[in-house]
Amino acid sequence: MKRTALVTIAIVFSFLVLGIAFGEDTGKSYYILGPSDVIEISVWNHPELTKTMRIRPDGWVSFPLVGELQAAGQGPADLANQIHQKLLSYFKDPQVSVIVNEYKSKSILVLGQVKKPGLYQYEGGMTAFEAIGVAEGYNKHAQLKSIVVIRNGYTAVPEFYLVNLYKAIHDGITQEDVFLQPRDIVYVPQNFFGNVADFTDYWMQRIKPAADTYFMSAIAGNQ
Repeated sequence: MKRTALVTIAIVFSFLVLGIAFGEDTGKSYYILGPSDVIEISVWNHPELTKTMRIRPDGWVSFPLVGELQAAGQGPADLANQIHQKLLSYFKDPQVSVIVNEYKSKSILVLGQVKKPGLYQYEGGMTAFEAIGVAEGYNKHAQLKSIVVIRNGYTAVPEFYLVNLYKAIHDGITQEDVFLQPRDIVYVPQNFFGNVADFTDYWMQRIKPAADTYFMSAIAGNQ
């Protein structure tokens, strides 16, 4: 399948960063931590400094003696090295390890006219149509000709892809489908979006608040 992006727009605005870009997941050493991942931080020979914690929605964690650390966007080894450097003020050559207990940040969110909106585990090679299937399919009022994929939604430069899945489903034109990335949001509308301006209003006023609710509820429920 070939990703078709009929519309891509960058909008510069700032708000709470929940999503962080992910690296190529070819192995644990290349894994990039993200919000809601559960990590275990330990310092050899200091059991009081062994802590299991969930990365907060803002991407940060709190660790004894060190304080606040930005975990999201780093690999486990990078975070361990950062803690090591900060603990040098207290210990001689502290041996710090960071392991990932739960890979929770690799998810996609499906909203709108689907039977079961919500967060779902991201699988490599997943497409927008497959994501809708995971959400138990679309409702009868779904407007399949203007499904929107939001990428990097919680950054200063979100991207919007307008996808015509009607052609993919009814005409077998698979090029109309879109390969997803972790933290993408798939929105299935009831009404046709004739232009980008209409959708950007939807994003800020309706979709983003709904997405916030799902992401925050998932974080709170896993704490």
